[in-house]
Order: sequence, then structure tokens, then C-alpha cells
Amino acid sequence: MDNQTSWVKMSSLVKKQFIFKTIMGKKYKKWNDAEKTFEIKDTYFEGSQLKVQVQTDQGTLDMSWGQICQILGACFDHATLSSKIQNAIIEVGSNGKAGIDIRYYFKKKGYANDISKEEEINIEDIPFDN
Repeated sequence: MDNQTSWVKMSSLVKKQFIFKTIMGKKYKKWNDAEKTFEIKDTYFEGSQLKVQVQTDQGTLDMSWGQICQILGACFDHATLSSKIQNAIIEVGSNGKAGIDIRYYFKKKGYANDISKEEEINIEDIPFDN
């Protein structure tokens, strides 16, 4: 990943969709109210919260483990007893609140490049050698 990472806020994706590409890493963050900035470190420090950096088609998102678990749950396939989140198209919703009271909700809308959604193939259209 290059140093030109484009960051996106979850709040800007409410009522929109993003494609979950990959998890890039994790950081510990804490808001510094006096300086109005985040303190960011690779290891835990007092009062910090773990954030997972997720690459999407919209840019890089900071997500909590709880949000990652919500997406895993939304992508769960009961037939295979597994969750595939890579290339999942995720719709973001919220409880309509702002600031510390906002909660985000996630719904899988499908998968990017999902060949199962392409049109059916008619067997009679396939030329067979006799």
C-alpha cells in the first residue's frame, strides 16, 4: 500500500455502500481533547481503543472489532458455515444519532465480481464436437 492512502469516515458512508477488500492492519487510537487530534500507536496505551484498518473501494476505514464481527455475521453462509467478507458489498446504516451516540449497522448486498449473478448459460448455445 502506498503512502497516498485515502481515508474515509464511516459517517460519510451512511445510506451508501462500500466493497470490503482487505484488512490492512491495526492501530490503537485515543482522542486527545486538549490538542483536538488522535494519539495513534502500534501498541496498547491507557485509554486507547483498537481500530482495524480496512481497505475498501471508497478508501481506508477505521473499524472496531465489533463492526468487523457485524460484517462477518452479515456475510455468514449457513450452507457452508462460513463467512466470506472479501469483495462483499456492504450497505451502511445508522441509528440516526450523532457523535458518541451513533451506531452503525451493516447489510451485505452481494459480492463484487459475483459470477453467480451473471446470466444463465443455455447448453444448446455451446458448440460440441461430435
